[in-house]
Amino acid sequence: MSFSGAESAEFDLGIQAAQAGDLETAIELFRAVIERDPDHVEAHYKLGWVLGSQGFLDPALRSFEQVVRLDPQHQEARYNLGAILLQKAQLESAAPGQLDLDLLRQAQAAFKGVMEINAFDPKSLAMLHLIERAIVEAAGQGSQSEGSPEIDTNPN
Repeated sequence: MSFSGAESAEFDLGIQAAQAGDLETAIELFRAVIERDPDHVEAHYKLGWVLGSQGFLDPALRSFEQVVRLDPQHQEARYNLGAILLQKAQLESAAPGQLDLDLLRQAQAAFKGVMEINAFDPKSLAMLHLIERAIVEAAGQGSQSEGSPEIDTNPN
């Protein structure tokens, strides 16, 4: 897939803006690239990463889902998809310590997708084990511990 000069320049400027901390400009530039080329995998990925880092979880999810549709082998997008879903499960819990079981299962599927690509990815393996423990607890099958398991939801 080849990109036009303008598209490539906008993408590069988006990366530079993100690195400089100008995330609003980065979002605008990545969206402009996607408008010109809806199949630009890395623009979707970078957009998802910037949106997620700003707490815009639903738009970030849509970006990472699009990356996975366009490139099912994109390991980082699958990992970030799982991390964002896990973060949503924690934020949208009905009560402290009660995580959304559906979101946990979606996060589990995302991390399993990473493991299918790279069975030796230590971060995804650790996240998968934590999520599986949280699913057991959320389903009421585990021990009645207080609170939810401590899970690092950093999407990086």
